[in-house]
Amino acid sequence: MCRCFFLLVLVAAFAGCRTKLPPGLSLKDAGMAEGPVLIQRGDHFYLHYRRTVDPQGQNLQPLVGSKHKGDGVCYYFTIPTSATEWGNLVERPLAYDGYEEFARQGKVFWLDPDGTAHPIPVQKD
Repeated sequence: MCRCFFLLVLVAAFAGCRTKLPPGLSLKDAGMAEGPVLIQRGDHFYLHYRRTVDPQGQNLQPLVGSKHKGDGVCYYFTIPTSATEWGNLVERPLAYDGYEEFARQGKVFWLDPDGTAHPIPVQKD
């Protein structure tokens, strides 16, 4: 059973299969130093945030996921990975995800594991 599961995961990884992980870290628990905000530069939008640095160096880097929810889209942190994060500034282009039109309409949110959706404000650069 264990070998079959491992083999299935390995095959899916090599086949380029992407799985959507659910939200695993709330915005409150993420320890944000900045953001999240949407930065608008010309016609383009960027998800901008920076997490605080744990004084004991225990910051684990969560992956950022996204999904449609209702008539908008949500970004969220999945479960933390084993890679450490040092509080670096992140600016993720919404064009990468195909979500710039949602940003123009003010329909981009941050999703917590309990289903709470926080509107992400837009700032012009």
